[in-house]
This record gives sequence, C-alpha cells and structure tokens, in this order.
Amino acid sequence: MPGPSLPTLYFDQEGSSEKQDALKSLPSEIVNNVSSFLDWGDLARLACVQSSWKNVVADAAEFGGREATWELTTCLLGGEKLQEEEKTDNVLYLAHSFNTRGLQTNEPLAVKYLTQMAGVPVDESQLPKIAASTEIEHECNSILPTDWKSSVDSTNVDGADEEALLLLARCHLDGTGLDSPNPELALYYLQAAYHMTKSVKAAHTLA
Repeated sequence: MPGPSLPTLYFDQEGSSEKQDALKSLPSEIVNNVSSFLDWGDLARLACVQSSWKNVVADAAEFGGREATWELTTCLLGGEKLQEEEKTDNVLYLAHSFNTRGLQTNEPLAVKYLTQMAGVPVDESQLPKIAASTEIEHECNSILPTDWKSSVDSTNVDGADEEALLLLARCHLDGTGLDSPNPELALYYLQAAYHMTKSVKAAHTLA
C-alpha cells in the first residue's frame, strides 16, 4: 500500500510566511517529490519542526482518503503487533503489516479515526443489551435482530466501512484506546457491520 501523500503546493501555501521562509530556496515540485518518500513516522517528526506543520499528519490522512486514513489508523494501533495477532482465529484482527517508521502508538487517536471511518452514527437508545441476547435468540433464532435501527434504512451501505466497523468493535471489546471496555457498543458496531455491509465476519463473531 502506498505511503502518505500531500498536495503539491502544501509547503508553499499563501499566508504562511513561516513555511515560505523554511523552504523558499526549493521549487514546490522538488519539495513534493521529497515528501513523497516520507512515511507516517517521518511526518510526525516533521510536525514538530514548526507550528505551521503541526497538522501535517492529519492533512496527509485527509488528502489520501480512506486508504491513507486506514493505514495511519493501523500504524497508530501498532502495525507490527496487529500483524502478529492476525494469525489467531479471532476474525476481528484485520490489520496488515506496515512499516510505521517510528510513529508512536496512539490508541485513542486511532479509535477517533475508526469512528469517523465507520460511517455509522451512535444512538445510545439503540445500543444492544448483552443481557437481552438470550431473549433475542429465543424469539428470532438469531443474535441478529431483523429490526436493527428500524428508524433508518439499514440496507443503505453508503458510508459504512466493514473493516473499520470490525476493528472498532474489537477496540470496544478489549478497551483499546478507551477508559474501559464497552461490549454494548462493540455489539452495536458488529450488528451495523452485518446489516449495513453484509459482513460475514461480523455475523460469525456475533454467533
């Protein structure tokens, strides 16, 4: 997967004399080519050089879209560790191996990005209750209620991201990046993944 990228004129924006003074001797094309070799850890260190570059990591994620944000999120969770745990039977471990290039782990920030990527709003009144699982199974012969979030069109998959929902559910199950585990919200995201993206992995995990 390609690394982070930035707009061609990112380091030559008008109204920022600090940026212009720092790199005024180099054409924007050369600066952009050099920056294309930087990984997330390099951008994180670059963000500390001067205040006008403090958002360079977030800007690269936004400019790169879904794939860049997913890669950054995985690095923030610890890419190498997740890749090792992916060998287990737990279907929620979906991350691939990434060279983080020294990017410091930041689990709360990773959860924030995952929540944005998931594309599913959280309605506290819709959170499934673990204690009700037995009743649901008895009535529907399934842990997947057919009237999930009946107030919205659950067949509309626009914006819902299966991988983000599954990894977000895992974080809430084990409390990664949170003050404490939240199994009810984990079930909520798993059900969202099943109903909105037809995720077989979500159904398997719920079962």
